[in-house]
Amino acid sequence: FEYNGFEQLCINYTNEKLQELFNTFIFEIEQLEYEKEGIQWQNIKYPDNKNIINVFERKNTGLFSSLIEQCILKKGNDSSFFNTFYKNTLNNDEVIITDRDKYHADFLIKHYADDVKYSTNSFVEKNRNQIDDRIKNLLSTGNSFVRELNIPEINKGSLKKKNVIYQFKTQLKIEIKRAFRDP
Repeated sequence: FEYNGFEQLCINYTNEKLQELFNTFIFEIEQLEYEKEGIQWQNIKYPDNKNIINVFERKNTGLFSSLIEQCILKKGNDSSFFNTFYKNTLNNDEVIITDRDKYHADFLIKHYADDVKYSTNSFVEKNRNQIDDRIKNLLSTGNSFVRELNIPEINKGSLKKKNVIYQFKTQLKIEIKRAFRDP
């Protein structure tokens, strides 16, 4: 797309995780099975996307960690997120940030399927998953029907676990396990 934001990043991360599963189940496990059965074959070389997944998931320095950190900070913002992510990926071949990209706070990830450039505009706000105070006020002070819609758990829990990326990653992990669990 011409513009790729937070939502497209989530979609492309999911595609990377699915590609990783495909590689694991089709190539790695199948080759182990061939070895067990003593079948003559040549080791198949296949593209590996673990480095790309590390761009997202690397503890403390990955894209998700940098984004979550900014969402926890009261004054966290897209600019600080971009600067942190930029510093953390200076020597990463999977991420490209040109001088022009720095000016616009954009970055390119060399995904398994193709290169995608992202704009960090609204990343922090979208990831915070905050309910507007006006909606909270309406839910708590509206008529009895509206008050019944109030979901008190919506803003409870740690700041780390309330953000979209944490919830998205957790749910994706659950769904992948569910889809590939042994019968």
